[in-house]
Amino acid sequence: MAGVLLGEPILLVSEPGAAKTFLGQTLAKALSTPERPLHFGYYDVSKANFEDIIGFPNPDAFRQGRSEFIHNQLTIWDKQIVMVDEVSRAARETSNKWLEILGSRMLMGNPLPLRVILGGMNPQGHAGTRHLDEAFADRFLMFIRLPEFVDMPQIVREQILIGKTGLDAPSVGYWQGVSDDGRRESVIAGEGFSRGAQNLRQVLQLAAGHYEYLQSGEFSFRAAKYVDLIARALTEAGVHLEARRLKMLLRSLQATVAVRMAQNNVPLGQQPDIEDAIVAAGLVVEMGMPHPYTASGELTEEQIEAAHLQALPALRDDVSQLMLFQSTSQASRLKMLFSQSYPPTVQEKVCADFLADQSMEADMASWVAAQLLLAPQATVLPAHCLDKISRRFRACEEKMRRTSSVQLQADAKIAEQYQAYQQVSELIEQVEQQAKDYAGPRIACAWALGQAEEDPERVLELYPKALEALEQAMLEMQPLCLEWGIEGADSWQPQTL
Repeated sequence: MAGVLLGEPILLVSEPGAAKTFLGQTLAKALSTPERPLHFGYYDVSKANFEDIIGFPNPDAFRQGRSEFIHNQLTIWDKQIVMVDEVSRAARETSNKWLEILGSRMLMGNPLPLRVILGGMNPQGHAGTRHLDEAFADRFLMFIRLPEFVDMPQIVREQILIGKTGLDAPSVGYWQGVSDDGRRESVIAGEGFSRGAQNLRQVLQLAAGHYEYLQSGEFSFRAAKYVDLIARALTEAGVHLEARRLKMLLRSLQATVAVRMAQNNVPLGQQPDIEDAIVAAGLVVEMGMPHPYTASGELTEEQIEAAHLQALPALRDDVSQLMLFQSTSQASRLKMLFSQSYPPTVQEKVCADFLADQSMEADMASWVAAQLLLAPQATVLPAHCLDKISRRFRACEEKMRRTSSVQLQADAKIAEQYQAYQQVSELIEQVEQQAKDYAGPRIACAWALGQAEEDPERVLELYPKALEALEQAMLEMQPLCLEWGIEGADSWQPQTL
């Protein structure tokens, strides 16, 4: 409904026989009124020639210097709703010709009256299917995976099985002496369909008002910040989103929230319920990514969920969590994590990011974090979070342990640093014991130790950088450590490191 409201292309993905085409035909009937009739066009891009869509050139118009084509029942010039089917089976040359239609609702430089554009495809793996071209996929606003029949509620399954589409048993009317055309209209001839169609149009009309209001109110700033944080979070995960996709996500979020407000009969001029907007945001981000349908495919569901979690504080206008996730320093994040109370999911996210960060700054921050966790004022973290922090310290300690005694003797600073790690090692054992006491069995994170492996010689090469990172981490942590009475924190000065 958000896609229909915006008039931007949405792609329906399903197994064969899920009634994607029938949905387009029925939607055209439901949205059409005598005052504003909507004409439906169906195009199988795996078979149709592009000449079928644009028609033959009008020679008289071309002689006069005008670009004009002869219209017929197949051409797209008078269509308001179109179904662009079998896009995963289209040749690259064919899909490229549709870019202008999908992106700007124009053809050969001429505007089209399109109001709704539905794409349809079977997922990769079926005969003849291929990954979508990235430029082609990027024209779609949303990618909606239709549910399997067995996953639908029982009442819906029964309605599907019993419902008359007008395509079933086409010869029965003939043998009864009844016009076939009359029987084909059965699916939309009922009073229930008329009421549903009227309700659909009313919801879209009300949603349009909500959408205009949301674009100019406070929610627009929160939504924009949410999308910006999504982009940052995915960039950190190695996935880059172009500005066009980010603007699509913003419009999708505002339109989806507007539709939900209209469905709930919220009066115009009101701000949305934030928790309901958060539900909408989760749907939009899940369905707004083209990566699963292109050859890139590097974006996982876990990364999308993590980015959504990291961006949620923007919708809630939670300054504390915004500062937490916007901080680029692991030491600063840990400081905030230990000094304030956050939801378990946020604690888990920060610890997971800390564990995945292989920088020297994060290595050094783990040494300071081991001491901070022992302070009585520290926020009690879940056992598995404590376990992750302690394991990160263990991995960092192992790097130093692998440095040979000869190398340690050759560099007094490294020897001092190694001694410091041995002292903190005794403290970390207490942290690990606390993790056991807090909540039963500890969660194994052996894979993280494997990721942390580095050549000992490489550690020596990076030692100056590590020393600088340690200084920065300790100075950032020092005010909190002094407040909590961490032993030796008052001597944490650059000249003593």
